[in-house]
Amino acid sequence: MAGSELERELARGGVRVPEDPEGYAIAPLGGRLVLASRSRLGLRHGEATLRQLELASRRGDYVPMVRIADFPSTPIRYLGGWALWRSHGLREAIEIAHAFKGNRVLYNGWGWLPGDELTDEDRELVTHARDARGVELVFELRRMSFGREHRISELENRRSIVEAYVGAARSGFRSFGLLFDDVPWETAEDECALACEVLEAVVRHAPGGPGSVELFVCPQFYWNPGQMNGTWTGRAGAEETERQHGYLEAYGKLLPAGVHVYVANYWGGHPDGYAQGIGELTELLGRRPIFFDNEVINDYRHGAVLPFAIHSRPRDFAQRYAGYYLNCGCPLEAYAPAAATALAYAWNPGAYRGDAAMGRAIACLHGKGEERLGVLAGGIEELRALANEWAGGVFTAVSHYATLWRQIVEGRLGEADFDRWSGQVAHLRSRWETALEGSSTPQNLFGRALEALARDARRLESDLRLFRRFFEAQKSGVKAEPALARAVEEASSAALGTVGAILPPAPGLDRLLEDPNSLAPREAQAWSWIEYFHRNTRRTLNELSAEMRARLTIRRA
Repeated sequence: MAGSELERELARGGVRVPEDPEGYAIAPLGGRLVLASRSRLGLRHGEATLRQLELASRRGDYVPMVRIADFPSTPIRYLGGWALWRSHGLREAIEIAHAFKGNRVLYNGWGWLPGDELTDEDRELVTHARDARGVELVFELRRMSFGREHRISELENRRSIVEAYVGAARSGFRSFGLLFDDVPWETAEDECALACEVLEAVVRHAPGGPGSVELFVCPQFYWNPGQMNGTWTGRAGAEETERQHGYLEAYGKLLPAGVHVYVANYWGGHPDGYAQGIGELTELLGRRPIFFDNEVINDYRHGAVLPFAIHSRPRDFAQRYAGYYLNCGCPLEAYAPAAATALAYAWNPGAYRGDAAMGRAIACLHGKGEERLGVLAGGIEELRALANEWAGGVFTAVSHYATLWRQIVEGRLGEADFDRWSGQVAHLRSRWETALEGSSTPQNLFGRALEALARDARRLESDLRLFRRFFEAQKSGVKAEPALARAVEEASSAALGTVGAILPPAPGLDRLLEDPNSLAPREAQAWSWIEYFHRNTRRTLNELSAEMRARLTIRRA
């Protein structure tokens, strides 16, 4: 619409239509509120803003007369993560991305095995996302799911992986991802060769021609050289740092310039001086990275449902990164408002306010009723306050078991703290369950979010009860140890039950829930991230139980 009469009229009123094709302008004109953009996608983003304005208005049934000229700071705004599993939850994820101006959504094939195929539903979703919502689905596989023995240096193994991407391209996908994270089994040279082979193959088959295709790659080491060692237990030593440097330098040299590279190196918030590290990484990779944000999966090792707004991210984000990817926690229905805050942040990091973004997201996703919104928004706020206390500060992506136990060992928490928290969590659960019982549509997004939060509150009550039993054992001696053992078993059962309830329906899940030891170990074929939650939860509770018993023994001695 460049040079059109409408554009000139808007300009006379002090509003210029952004040049960015995703941008839009909203302004009163001739007694009406006019929306203008240079593309259909920009109009969709403007419509999303109008819906949010309507919900935020005092009565909720009109749009205030405003003047807005808006466009994204970050070109790639990507909703993905563990909350999604292939087509499961994908329609809702597409709607969330559309409503909050995201432009990529993950098609999560992380458990994909040779021989798997896409379906007619997958093909329909690709078309729906692109044509109806302006969102590209990204077909992404994870190296880990193919098993350790499926070495990519072998021609037949590479061919089976490439064939999966060719099938996706023929099904309408234009965006693709390939993850090598956390599997130090290959060389940078072999990984980049596979990425180039995938790119060459999909360019031949994807709709829209070579210029429409994009590829995202996650390296084994997705942080600055030396920032972390390969076992995630601390900083790397000099020799490992040099190896990481050489590995990432190879990525910069061997990957074509248009291939995006993920970095996921700041879980608990960007530190002061982060820009220098990102600058060095950008130089090493020969491109600005895509930030893979793990903050919203919070207590990721144990699947605790703690859906808080994005925080602790820099205002100058768009100057340092090429794009933003949210690794969203599961289930999606509980994390939907948090996911929306991440997309709001990515659109305009400089103006982002977490509380305001969360309020808008809950209103948009869960309706206009003040009582309904208050139950959800107030409950999440109370849960965030509790989680901050459990962490001994601002809650980030860590294990609540570990942070609570550390504070007990350091003498900063006592039995009274756990008594108080248990009462607060029980009250919170009761409010969510009451609201769920009163919901006329318990299977909609609102009802399923309440159900997930109430279920996890029951699990958190069991976890808090375990720590309370430890204090009782300290006072009562040997007689209390059987009660402590029962509390460990109860907490384990509650934790594994809630983890099982929130996981998407991926292959092997039923077997895993029936027998936690039934899946093969991580290095073997068919391992997937599903087992990650279960194995870590079981291991953590066993270790915690052993530490509690050891501390009781020392105390008695």
